[in-house]
Amino acid sequence: HSGLSTLPFVGITTEARDDFAARAQRIAANLPDTPCEWMVHPREPDADMAAIDAMGYRRPHAAELAFLADPTTAARHGLRCVRFADL
Repeated sequence: HSGLSTLPFVGITTEARDDFAARAQRIAANLPDTPCEWMVHPREPDADMAAIDAMGYRRPHAAELAFLADPTTAARHGLRCVRFADL
């Protein structure tokens, strides 16, 4: 046994999009009942990000953070954020 684990993977592209929350709601409603990896990149807007993102492509990262930090999100969809190593 190599010690490697794999999980079903879900990811969405949010570059230059403003509809993360609506898309995330649809995805969350259809996630499997077993562990899966849902790739997101939440972060607060800051000067470092603005310096490398002059076109604003990464602005949805704040929307990702807001969606994931909303206490109703986990309750509504049965989500639990964990580190991959904890699975």
